[in-house]
Amino acid sequence: MMKRYAICGLISALVLLCGEGAGADDVVKVKAEVADKKITKEGKTHRGKIVESSPTEIVIRLKNGISQSVPVNEIAFVRYDAEPEGLISARGLISSGKYSEAQKKLLGIDLNSIDRPLVKEEVEYLTGFCAAKLAIGGVGTPSGAGQLMHSFVKAYPQSHHAFEANELIGDLLVAAGKPADALGFYRKAEAPWPESKQRLGLARARSMAAQKNFEQAIAEYQKVLDSGEQGSEAERYRLEAILGKAAALAADGRGDAGVNAVNDVIKSAERGDTEIHARAYNALGDCYRTMNQPKEAILQYLHTDTLYFQYPDLHAESLARITQLWEKMEKPERAARARKTLSSRYPNSRWTKNH
Repeated sequence: MMKRYAICGLISALVLLCGEGAGADDVVKVKAEVADKKITKEGKTHRGKIVESSPTEIVIRLKNGISQSVPVNEIAFVRYDAEPEGLISARGLISSGKYSEAQKKLLGIDLNSIDRPLVKEEVEYLTGFCAAKLAIGGVGTPSGAGQLMHSFVKAYPQSHHAFEANELIGDLLVAAGKPADALGFYRKAEAPWPESKQRLGLARARSMAAQKNFEQAIAEYQKVLDSGEQGSEAERYRLEAILGKAAALAADGRGDAGVNAVNDVIKSAERGDTEIHARAYNALGDCYRTMNQPKEAILQYLHTDTLYFQYPDLHAESLARITQLWEKMEKPERAARARKTLSSRYPNSRWTKNH
């Protein structure tokens, strides 16, 4: 689910690399300011030498000798001088969601050939990041990816990726069927900026729902909804909270309470925000499923299956629900087809193991 500050930075990578080419300096690109879904101010690009990195900021010494501190939550992208070609290629693949291909590029890099610690750190982080994304999607194993991320946070406690790395460990524990264990890592992932509180509120709510603590999950989602934070990122988190709350209500047997709210999200969300739409149709399917309207539920899940399959965990969820519903409707051939797709595409998914 995406979206995190580091992931947003990775999506900007191709633009930066293609637009500016390779340079002889470190580059720290600041996020553009956005209001009313429009870019109101382009972010600055700082060039020089990165001299300090911490979980909260990066310090770059500019060419004029002045040191510039950039808060991590304001960073769109970081590029280091003399990066190996595999790292540059991997960033582009990650920005397109091609985690398996990116992982191959990263694993092909000889870490012993890298002299600069910050560059080695970046390679190791992105290697773990790719493994985590694949595992959460049901392709890789949560335990293997978790070991990589644990090793990373132990080796690089002052990395500017530290907060996100802990959050990913929490997400991996949820994917591994250990949602209660995830809460400790979500606490470690709490960063001193408002959007972190909202994002981790969503993560905690999902972990509670996975534990079937639906009332607690609903309460956590409500905290996100009640947040007074402003801006496009805050509003998007609220949309996620509406959908999560509706799904939790449905799981608690109150599907009718969420239908209207989910339909409102589908109408108001940007057409290009495909992840929100995938979450919305799965949530709507949950509502109708618990309202004992299996045909209507299948129609909603099929939206995710046919239009938004680029989100592995959400796609796996829709396939698992479709399988259940076809079985309930005594359509064994259709159920078998959905189950086959689920098991072949997402063999390690929690949805595959539970169905």
